[in-house]
Amino acid sequence: MVDFILLCMGICLAIYAYVTSTFDYWRRHGVVHPKPLPFFGIIKPLITFQMTSGQLFQNIYNNYPNEPFVGIWMIRKPALLVRSPEVIGDILVKQFQKFVDRGHKFDERREPITANLVTLTGDRWRYLRQKLSPVFSTGKLRLMTDLVVKCGEALNRHVLESLEETKRGEIEIRDLTAKYTTDVIGTAAFGLEFESFTSDDAPFRKMGRKLFSPSLKYAIALVIRQFFPDFYSYLGLRSFPKEVNSFFLDLTRDTIEMRKKHNIQRNDFMDLLIKLKEEKDLNASHKTFEINHKTLTAQAFVFFTAGFETTSTTLSFCLYELALNPEIQLKAVQEIQEAKKTNAHLTYQSTQEMPYLECILKETLRKYPPVMNLHRVCNETTQISGTKLVIESGTDIKIPVFAIHYDPQYYPNPLVFDPERFSPENCLSRPKFTFLPFGDGPRICIGMRFAYMEMKLCLAQFLEKFRVTPCSKTVIPMKFDTKSFLLRPEGGLWLSVSSRESL
Repeated sequence: MVDFILLCMGICLAIYAYVTSTFDYWRRHGVVHPKPLPFFGIIKPLITFQMTSGQLFQNIYNNYPNEPFVGIWMIRKPALLVRSPEVIGDILVKQFQKFVDRGHKFDERREPITANLVTLTGDRWRYLRQKLSPVFSTGKLRLMTDLVVKCGEALNRHVLESLEETKRGEIEIRDLTAKYTTDVIGTAAFGLEFESFTSDDAPFRKMGRKLFSPSLKYAIALVIRQFFPDFYSYLGLRSFPKEVNSFFLDLTRDTIEMRKKHNIQRNDFMDLLIKLKEEKDLNASHKTFEINHKTLTAQAFVFFTAGFETTSTTLSFCLYELALNPEIQLKAVQEIQEAKKTNAHLTYQSTQEMPYLECILKETLRKYPPVMNLHRVCNETTQISGTKLVIESGTDIKIPVFAIHYDPQYYPNPLVFDPERFSPENCLSRPKFTFLPFGDGPRICIGMRFAYMEMKLCLAQFLEKFRVTPCSKTVIPMKFDTKSFLLRPEGGLWLSVSSRESL
């Protein structure tokens, strides 16, 4: 019995020694750091769902106001939390080639849709980024404008019908904007009419709910995937439900076959994927990278996921702030009305003539960045410019976007919604790399310009017809969902909507 107890004690001590063996790492490198907890590092509030990752990193960020960076531990693995805009610029731009990878864990064999532009590394990422960028050129965005406007018209019709049916005007805004972004992606990327406003059972709406409806099971799986990838594979867990993989594989195949059979060309995202597969003149450095059906599906999938949740949530947060700030809402409406005097039909050029609306969107993205933190991995031991710190190869880098966006040094009174922060003169007065909702540098979000166009068109069409105000179900102040890896409101986001014609 004594031997058994000693054996158990020995095993426990060995496990403890293992999980704490890296806890002197940042002290040895001369980097300030909070005290890590055995078995947790600094992430206990995250994996127990007490707060979002943005709020967790914000707490650490605020505790070290004079430091360019802070050492942290993701369970037992050391990572560097970067505070200084100069160091952020060094990582994202100046020494980008040494920090090109995002460190996302994925199993391409079991889940082919995870091998996409967001997760890929090295030459595979560079090749696909170069080939996919043309779909977001100014010329292509102009061609997509009418398609996006039609989706906005469908949204407005749906709201009018809802107001006539309910007479109360209380609408769950997140569901509304999710239907809109689903339809936009369907028509702009796949050339398909999803008709999300006419049926809650539309296939893409069902996929969107499966992907982004937070659950405890899904949140735990994400934690295991990120911190214990081998154990994750051993358990046979998935990043996404199996039917999501099958749905997108079938959708991409069927869409490509239909276009080839009927010789359909739309100059959209799917056309670009078809041309990518047919291309024969691959450089020697890319011959090991096969462009097959699964590769194309993964890119189509990430176009949907990146454009669906982030854009719909940003639009809902924006309408929430406009409801709470009627004077800002009125100024936006006046700008929209003025722009439409020149051209009653909304065009791509119209979106460029609404600078205040763009300021509103940027201030929304400041307060509510969908991606709360940027992640990079050092792939070559390097010294950070202007510091003595040498970052070893394999070190995780965390850039706390949410925390930076709430730093009063860059944004005084950060809890206040103030679009004037993004006037040209105010933007010039701030350091670079302090506004990062889409990232920055060569790996900045490829769809950023499309997202701005889509959101501007939606707001211009919606605000011209409707006014939003708080209602009895509106949660003030905003509460965030701690089980979601993206920033999103807890529960629904309810507002009162009324027709401007009835005012």
